[in-house]
Amino acid sequence: MKRICFILFFAVILSGCHRNKGIISGTVATSGQDTLLLCLAGNPAVADTLALPPSGEFKIKKEMAMPAFYDLSVRGQSVTIVLKPGDRVRVAGDAQNFIGTFQVDGSAESAQILALNERMRRTLQVKDSIDGLFRRAQQLSRAESYRGMLLERYAAELQDLRKSSIAFVESNRSSLAALYALYQKVTPQTYVFSEEEDLKYFQMVDTVLFKKYPGMPLVTMLHRNVQEMSDQLRRRRLGQMISGLGEAAPAFSAQDASGKQVTLSSMRGKTVLVFFWASWHEASRAWNPVLHDIYRKYGGDRFEICQISFDYTYASWRKAAEEDDIVWTSLWEPQGRASALASDYQAESLPAMWLIDAEGTVIARQLTPEALQKKLEEVLKTE
Repeated sequence: MKRICFILFFAVILSGCHRNKGIISGTVATSGQDTLLLCLAGNPAVADTLALPPSGEFKIKKEMAMPAFYDLSVRGQSVTIVLKPGDRVRVAGDAQNFIGTFQVDGSAESAQILALNERMRRTLQVKDSIDGLFRRAQQLSRAESYRGMLLERYAAELQDLRKSSIAFVESNRSSLAALYALYQKVTPQTYVFSEEEDLKYFQMVDTVLFKKYPGMPLVTMLHRNVQEMSDQLRRRRLGQMISGLGEAAPAFSAQDASGKQVTLSSMRGKTVLVFFWASWHEASRAWNPVLHDIYRKYGGDRFEICQISFDYTYASWRKAAEEDDIVWTSLWEPQGRASALASDYQAESLPAMWLIDAEGTVIARQLTPEALQKKLEEVLKTE
């Protein structure tokens, strides 16, 4: 779905009857020829411009009725702060490395944003390191052998970043910094929070902030965004549940632990649950206890689980399969979500599941644990 643009999201129009001053002051170490810009986040057209004196001291007063996100920039280096009516925010930094030396006092939410950005920088450093290793591996014609290991390392870093961001949002849902966290990006195309998997965190922040700042434009925009995301997710899930029903399941083959290719057709005659997962993907891995219960109850001559891993390396897949005591059919697709198998089964987003009857026909998709149990009772009882 089309996400509300981060830039537009924070381009807030300030209005209201009762206005107060928010003051930003501080010191920027400078050569004496630097300019400081203060603008509404994402809207450089509305900016205060100050030529910094040799001392680097400055003060800016803003008439405001509601809180706002501001970008403070020196030499093209920008940091984001929150300013509320009545705030007295004090900042400091060095013009040569403004982002790396930036400090803020007098605004707890600005300090939280600073901490979020520092954590993001660690992830970007890991990404840069991995990119460099991959380029060197390409020069040595060893890129393919390193590919899985490097992708796995990157996925682990993204997972760690996501965990820390989730913990932050859960602990600070009433902070405007939580709103900032929801829209952080690792790359222009990669958000920390996924609309489909993490909708509950958007809802969590929206529920609190919409009550706390009922007339605040950016909070209203979040509220509308959450409503749109919820509606589209419901439509998408309904489409997934219906799409392909009654049709022959796409043929596939994937390798087992010994390297042997196993096909869907080899399981003909059984009802088969095809389940896509990855060891690094918590939501899909959390299904394994559920699958154990289902397999204990139904596994045998009439039912089989075919679980296909999108792990980046064979070792990670096998380690997780052993840790989770997977006793049903366990296969690996090395190309993961970029594979033809993922495309055929619309499994780019995990977890993904297809229930296929004994004749090879798709009879259900994307079920909840309760719905899956009910469907299996219905199907296996009538077979």
